[in-house]
Amino acid sequence: MTMRPPADGFCDLSDEAMLKYVVVVNANGRSNGTGFATIIGGRVYVITNRHNLAEEIGSFPAEVRNQDFARTAITGMVAGGRDYADTEGLHFAEDFAVLTVRDPSILHPLPLLEGRHQGEVVVPSFPDREYTVTRGLQWFTDDWFDMLDFPLNMGASGAPVLDCRGYVTGLYTARILPEHWKLAGFKGLATPISRVLDAMRK
Repeated sequence: MTMRPPADGFCDLSDEAMLKYVVVVNANGRSNGTGFATIIGGRVYVITNRHNLAEEIGSFPAEVRNQDFARTAITGMVAGGRDYADTEGLHFAEDFAVLTVRDPSILHPLPLLEGRHQGEVVVPSFPDREYTVTRGLQWFTDDWFDMLDFPLNMGASGAPVLDCRGYVTGLYTARILPEHWKLAGFKGLATPISRVLDAMRK
């Protein structure tokens, strides 16, 4: 398989064109999250949030679906962090899961950004089981999370946050409640993809 090469103009793609770069992550027969594919070390993986999955991979039916409704089973997890809801503070979480799937040929992998990104981003996702594309700004102030100036609804967790060259900069992880927007200064959080890469190298 080949990965989409980084190139200027990704943010200018139509919403429909971005659809092929995201997948629905299903557990127990229900749509409960978003993910994407990438190639690391010559192998294809699906990356999503850890909180989209059951405690033990393999103890429940789980699958990935692409834009054409082609499905393949999740066969294992090779790296994973922690569900942010299980920690005392969001800044302590590393909410990601790197998964293997039975048939990666149904996927369209995206490249990962080695560092951190601040600026314009675009996020294709499946909140509320509907495909949407959200555009906005991302920035960071610490090593743990990237801040976003937009919120997404339940089901968008695990969506790729993409810069305008098509690099995945992070995973959409949490929605800040409306009553906390002004206090926090941002509306959503993303797990930096650099944290996932660090875990894969260990």
